Order: sequence, then structure tokens, then C-alpha cells
Amino acid sequence: GVSIAFSGDTLPCPGLFAAGDGADMLVAECTRLAHPAGHHCTWEDWRRQIPALRAKSLLLTHLGGDVRAKLRELEAEVIGAAVPVRFAEDGLVIEL
Repeated sequence: GVSIAFSGDTLPCPGLFAAGDGADMLVAECTRLAHPAGHHCTWEDWRRQIPALRAKSLLLTHLGGDVRAKLRELEAEVIGAAVPVRFAEDGLVIEL
């Protein structure tokens, strides 16, 4: 089978990373590039956490305007990362 861990709005926390531990895909938010972002994850948070993720892949959703504006640059940053990272856009279809 395939396992997917899905996060709602949250700050980075042990429970978020535990949910993704061993999952085929962790789906989580990336609301802003940096804080302040309220109770939301940012690209700054993910950039630090990606090397330690134990999910097999990461799909970032709930992308804010500043994230969308830098999307191509962010995609270039994660080329070759230990965990494949994708950014969800409207209409994205993923086969698992």
C-alpha cells in the first residue's frame, strides 16, 4: 500500500514530523517564505527540515503569494535534495 501523511495549518512541531515518518508522501503547507506567518509553516522552516525528513517525498501546499512568486527559484533549490520536494499548483495530479 501507499501511505500519505497530511497536515493542516501548523507550525513545525514533532507531531508533524512523526506523522511523516516513513510515509510515501508528506503533504504540508508552506504559507510564506519566512516568518511572521502566524501558525503556519514557511519555506524558511522547510529548508531547515528537509534534510532530516523521514518521509519519502514532500508535497508543499497552501502556497502564499510570496512563495508562488519565487516558485521556480525554490524548485531549483531542492534539485537533488535527499527527499524529493514538489510544490502543489492548481490541477496537479499525482500518481502513487
